[in-house]
Amino acid sequence: MNHGYLSEYFVGIAAKRLSAVEADTNVSNQHEFNGSRELKRLLGTGSGQKKRIVTKFIWLGEVNEGISSEGFVTWYDARLDHPTRSEYRLYFSTNDVTSIAERGDMLFIGKRTDGTLIVIVTVQNSTIENQLLWLFGLPSQTGLNFEGQNFDNINDVEIDFIVRFIFDELGIDIEEPETDSLDDILIKFNGVFPSTRVFSALARTIDKVDLQQKSGQLDKGHAATF
Repeated sequence: MNHGYLSEYFVGIAAKRLSAVEADTNVSNQHEFNGSRELKRLLGTGSGQKKRIVTKFIWLGEVNEGISSEGFVTWYDARLDHPTRSEYRLYFSTNDVTSIAERGDMLFIGKRTDGTLIVIVTVQNSTIENQLLWLFGLPSQTGLNFEGQNFDNINDVEIDFIVRFIFDELGIDIEEPETDSLDDILIKFNGVFPSTRVFSALARTIDKVDLQQKSGQLDKGHAATF
């Protein structure tokens, strides 16, 4: 865990696009996913006994559309008593978030550093979907199979203004936030999440300003030595 980086808040992430069966509440009032390699890496295997995990569910659409719900998911080995085979599954009941999920929406399952989970559903091809794929370092073409990422030293991401903006959308509080900078961004866009194009331009601008500030600080440091 690195202070000021993504690993301070997340251990890892797994994401996939929802199929019709996974999103259709008329088929079942429970949502279940096979324990893919990425889910096993994220949630572990252990004894295989049913593990109930505190989970925050979030649905995000466009133009500040959002719904959240508190609940649980269950991670277990369906073949616990089999001597040689295991079959892990993750399931959770229908709630306010999963009830409005549709085929093609993106599902993100994030493991927090406190052991809880955050399940995020984003509308297909929405701006926030693209930003979360970028934030978590996942392929832009993530499909029906789970893609995953662990936030070790190689894949860790520094918490900058842009990440803070996304975290604000997710309701995640940042320790010692640079409040003025985040407030400036929120005011600039009237509290509405910017489009992918505008978002990218903003990121480049902030990076340039940050580089200039660091360069100025370095020059001052050199001047002080003479």
